[in-house]
Amino acid sequence: SESRNARQLRENEWRLSADLYNNIGDDSGKAAWQARVFVPQIFNKIELAKSMVKSWLLEGPKWFSLEKMPAWTPDTADVKFVEHVVRVLLDLGGFVDAYSKCLEEGFLYGTGCLKLVWEQWMERTPYMVEVPLYQDPQQMQMAQMQGMPTTQPTISSQPRPRSGLKCYHVPIWNIYPDPF
Repeated sequence: SESRNARQLRENEWRLSADLYNNIGDDSGKAAWQARVFVPQIFNKIELAKSMVKSWLLEGPKWFSLEKMPAWTPDTADVKFVEHVVRVLLDLGGFVDAYSKCLEEGFLYGTGCLKLVWEQWMERTPYMVEVPLYQDPQQMQMAQMQGMPTTQPTISSQPRPRSGLKCYHVPIWNIYPDPF
């Protein structure tokens, strides 16, 4: 199959790169009197490159933008709002961590894959809700006029549906399935 052929062409290089990154050296060709010391050059170089790219791309206050805006106008307000929402969603979805793993794999194997999905789940953590103290709207209005509280904070543990953007790093080994 196409996947098997693509993987077979690259797998030896991937394994060699992974061994160098994980400080596994091949000393089978050395004589008994030679040292078996391995210097972790690849790991340090990849970490340096990864930190340089992350700082260049992600450390700025506006690391994500949809398009260049010459000035703020009512017409561009929607674009700025969408930019802000997407930036918040990427932060909550773990984009920076997943992207960091993709960078690491990209520098090591030559490619990295990031998967963005919209997930749904049930949240079961307790949360605060404001419960009205009065059932009668007139009583509530009277209490408001007298400066009295009209609600009471209560802890609720009802499960509630949630959804959000999640970012995942997909290892290269999972993109090309193992043919064996």
